[in-house]
Amino acid sequence: MTTTQPLIPRLCIIGVGLIGGSLARALREAGAVGEIVGAGRHEDNLRTAVRLGVIDRYDTDSTRAVDGADVVVIAVPLGAIAAILRRIVPHLSPASGADRCRQRQILRCRRCRADLWHDPAELRPRSSHCGH
Repeated sequence: MTTTQPLIPRLCIIGVGLIGGSLARALREAGAVGEIVGAGRHEDNLRTAVRLGVIDRYDTDSTRAVDGADVVVIAVPLGAIAAILRRIVPHLSPASGADRCRQRQILRCRRCRADLWHDPAELRPRSSHCGH
């Protein structure tokens, strides 16, 4: 019997609330994800998410939570996104899908551009794998 690997072997969701939790459940039900790692500020909520089967494990430190993630979803209020990106970008794996697409996605956020990169050469995407 052959088993197929899920589309996303390890997913990290930062912000396991209504949106992040709903996405996690939908991907799990579709069989599209292997392990789901949650990250957030409130450990009680994260423990509940594990108990309900929404995520497999959690970390309150987003830099540890993204370690080894193939895809990272940030599901937090808009005002918190730039600070989270400043923390996690240096910890994204160069081999991950998150790394291949991250620069193009971050470029869409003017505030993130200003906060994360000072050298315009750093803004050039390193890969054409991301269709955005």
